[in-house]
Amino acid sequence: MNKWQKIYVIFSQVLVSLSQQFHRKYNDRCLELEHFGRCMIYRTDKKFIFVTVYYINSSYPIKFLPLNCSNEDFENALTDILQASLHGKYVEVNNSELIKAMKQRSWRQLYRCSTSVLVTHNNSKLTILPTQTVADKIHEWDYNQELSFDLNVASWKDIIISIRKLIESDETDQ
Repeated sequence: MNKWQKIYVIFSQVLVSLSQQFHRKYNDRCLELEHFGRCMIYRTDKKFIFVTVYYINSSYPIKFLPLNCSNEDFENALTDILQASLHGKYVEVNNSELIKAMKQRSWRQLYRCSTSVLVTHNNSKLTILPTQTVADKIHEWDYNQELSFDLNVASWKDIIISIRKLIESDETDQ
């Protein structure tokens, strides 16, 4: 490698580092980009419920926010839950204990009276997969509405607004 190639490589690394610092500065709570985490968000008629997902199992911590919460509070809850999924210690919880911790009567009632999205953070990509209600209030994944964001360029403001638009639904306001 000649002198100019070495200078080019070093210069490229400095630019990448500065770009990441700039991105983190303007995206307040940027997650670590080399991990995998998940969060399930339910919107009931009264509140948002954020549930930590470890691989395929849901567990603690669980957070609650009123429907009229600020985007900043929503972002804080989401990033806290994703951080817990990335770094927290998984505690096995059975379904009946989890639904009680979520302050719901039953899973059937939660699915019948809510909308939901699964937020998946994988390396530098954030994916939002909403559910859709089909016959008899059964939820299925709605892959046609799935959104993906590159965390190297996307703003958290845009991400939060997109999540809230996907999860807002008149069906829960019965």
